[in-house]
Amino acid sequence: IKKHVDHNEHELEKEFSWKIDKLVEYLTQWSSTETSFIKRVKQLFISLYEYGYIELIDVHLIQLWLEELHLIGYTFPEIPLKYTLIVRTFAGHLDRMNTW
Repeated sequence: IKKHVDHNEHELEKEFSWKIDKLVEYLTQWSSTETSFIKRVKQLFISLYEYGYIELIDVHLIQLWLEELHLIGYTFPEIPLKYTLIVRTFAGHLDRMNTW
């Protein structure tokens, strides 16, 4: 019986490891266009629910937690706007770029 239990534990460990790898891969690729931290967190948790990583109760709990933080006056971090660097040169003189 012990061998059977060890085998099941090994299979559970492999399955857990596979799920963690998939979750990390998903989170690495996930992105959002929302401009507010709260909206991004809510969007992420809804997405995690839709893909089966968390339960619906987790979505409700994160929404309640965010509301509580807001009620006590917590200042959420701002999402920096993406920017593009426009490289301008003076008649092709790249060395002069840094003197602006």
